[in-house]
Amino acid sequence: MAWSAPPCSAIRAKIALIARAVTGFALIGAMISLRQIRAARALLGWSQQMLADKALLSVKAVARLERNEVTSHAATVEALERTLTQAGVVFIPAGHGLGEGVQLASDLLLVKAEGTP
Repeated sequence: MAWSAPPCSAIRAKIALIARAVTGFALIGAMISLRQIRAARALLGWSQQMLADKALLSVKAVARLERNEVTSHAATVEALERTLTQAGVVFIPAGHGLGEGVQLASDLLLVKAEGTP
């Protein structure tokens, strides 16, 4: 059986895990999931309209993306990720038997300041 390269998503996920281990923060640009986008918006208390306005997208595009009704364009996902990251969201990649998640950067800083792991 011939060797074949792993899919790009697997490579991105490994890079994101390494970046998180080294820096304590998720790597920007690693592929995020639609569930993470919805969770990040909910964590911030933002409506779809607010996220769309801040990301310079239409609310229909955000709604369709969150419902997984369309194939998402990389530029759309990147705009959402950039907007949510600038608002303080940290995207946590799946790994070590755990699923992906989101967290506020201020929560991470508070944990580090208290000296807890």
